[in-house]
Parts: sequence; C-alpha cells; structure tokens
Amino acid sequence: MYWSLRNWLMTEATRWGLKVDLVETADLAAVSTAVKPGATKLVWIETPSNPLWSITDIAAVAEIAHAAGAMLAVDSTAATPVLTQPLEHGADIVMHSATKYLNGHADVVAGALATARTDARWDSVRRNRSMLGQILGPLEAYLLIRGMRTLHLRVQAGCASAMQLAERLAKHASIAEVLYPGLPDHPGHEVALRQMHGGFGGC
Repeated sequence: MYWSLRNWLMTEATRWGLKVDLVETADLAAVSTAVKPGATKLVWIETPSNPLWSITDIAAVAEIAHAAGAMLAVDSTAATPVLTQPLEHGADIVMHSATKYLNGHADVVAGALATARTDARWDSVRRNRSMLGQILGPLEAYLLIRGMRTLHLRVQAGCASAMQLAERLAKHASIAEVLYPGLPDHPGHEVALRQMHGGFGGC
C-alpha cells in the first residue's frame, strides 16, 4: 500500500467516521479476526504487495469478506492484468496504478478501476469520477494506450529477468533472503502458482 494512501486512511478517513484496521492480509487467520460481519464494508488487499512481495490468497479473502457482507477490492498493480485477473477469483473491484506497468514509459499519472458487476455502488463511483473531473485528458489517454500496446511483451520480459535475478541472488553467499514469489521457498509461492499465470512479476 502506498504510504500516502495509508496516511490518508489513518488521518483523513477517520475524520469521516471511518474505522480502519491494518492487517497482514497474507495471514488468513488475521483477516478473519479483523473482518466484522455487518460492520466491515470493504476489505482491501494488494497482491503481490510492494515492496515485500507478499502474496495474498484472493479467493480465500473474497470468501471471508463476502461471508461478512463486505466487498473485496484488490490492488493488482504489480501483477497487472497479464498475470492475474482478480475478478475471476472473487474480487468485486480491481485497482491498477496505470502510471506503472500499464503505461510503461513513466510519463502518465493515471489509475484504473474494474468491477465485477454494475450496481448502485459502481454507479456512484462513475458519478464521482465525472463530477470531480477524474477523467484523463486526450494526451494522457493516448500515452496510456500507447504503453498498453506493449504490455504483454514488457510483462513477460520483466518476469523472465526478475526470475533469473532472483534465482542468482538466492544462491549468493552474502544474501540472507530473496523476496520473490517465483522462488519455491517463498511463503506465498503455492498461492502465487494458483492465481498468477505466466510469471510472478518483474518489479
């Protein structure tokens, strides 16, 4: 989670009466304890997380969230839509920082949301986007489309490079631990195998 979002959640959001609990979401028991049926409205996860590359089981957390009457939102920026499709694992909303992989050229500040269904909540998101001016200008939209034309190639190459680097560093005598879900000894490796297809990320 970006520091600025975390800071906003712990300061500004609480002024609106929102209660926020920060939980290690790779720990399903911790998620189950934190989610309160009828009270929890949204569970937000990031997988793989940046910068520690922890992996959260999207399907398992979706089950926990939905059983409590909450929605599940997934920040899938590091995985990109190429490697993971959270909606297929039960997520209700998926967020991408389009500034990163989707753009690929570091010349656009943008974000993207995708939803599993169109409902009153999604209509509210769309209204707010339109009314508050959170729509890309023509140039930014063009630059983003330009970057997305090479997304698959860039993600595949990044994953291959990251895997090779992780394997080499894991064998280095001066390195105690390598945090990369593609390595078999990573605690989230088995989950990553189930929900990431074609690689484990390249950041």
